[in-house]
Amino acid sequence: MPHPEPHQLERFMRGESPRDECRLIVRHLLTGCPECAVIARRIWALAERPLRRLPLSPISVKSKPRPVVWV
Repeated sequence: MPHPEPHQLERFMRGESPRDECRLIVRHLLTGCPECAVIARRIWALAERPLRRLPLSPISVKSKPRPVVWV
């Protein structure tokens, strides 16, 4: 298999690739392709970043609990 496209690697890393595409990508990665390893490492690093908790509105002493947004 030629190099998978970055979007194919991303889809593979998210577990969304069709089975036949997964096989091809795994075979390619097992060859030790340094270019694809760098791309896969970047995608993996993004997935490992911790989520930050952000409030939706300013805190008010008398306000009810605010919904939380995870990013």
